Amino acid sequence: MSSEKSLSILLPVDLSEDANILHKSLDIYLNRNMEAVLLHVLDTEMLVSIEKSGIQEYHDIKSRIKEDAQNRIKEMSLKFGENTQSIVVEGIPFIEIIKLARDLKVDMIAMGTLSEKQKLENLFFGSTTERVLRGSPVPVFCLK
Repeated sequence: MSSEKSLSILLPVDLSEDANILHKSLDIYLNRNMEAVLLHVLDTEMLVSIEKSGIQEYHDIKSRIKEDAQNRIKEMSLKFGENTQSIVVEGIPFIEIIKLARDLKVDMIAMGTLSEKQKLENLFFGSTTERVLRGSPVPVFCLK
């Protein structure tokens, strides 16, 4: 048994299966004990857009999405093991990720890169991952 300190990692997730792939990759690449913090950010800009489109009221959609996110991230955290914390916050994703990395004093952030459907939009505006890379106070491990 190694006396090496475990690595604390912030894992921003979009609640897809990609988070499981990311965890397995980290385990293989880093070969260390990990303390994972799974983070899902409810994108408040998206919620405002939904309300403006007339689809649903902001507070109704927010509470429904937040409840679903909390259930899914809790379920996901069970797969990561006992050294896992799960957090759901509201805000602009890249800002919340950077703030939490700083506040929790994690050793690194690990996140996936673009999905196929995001490529065109991010060509013009930049991706959340790119913004985190530019502003992160700690190293960022990116997996494509």
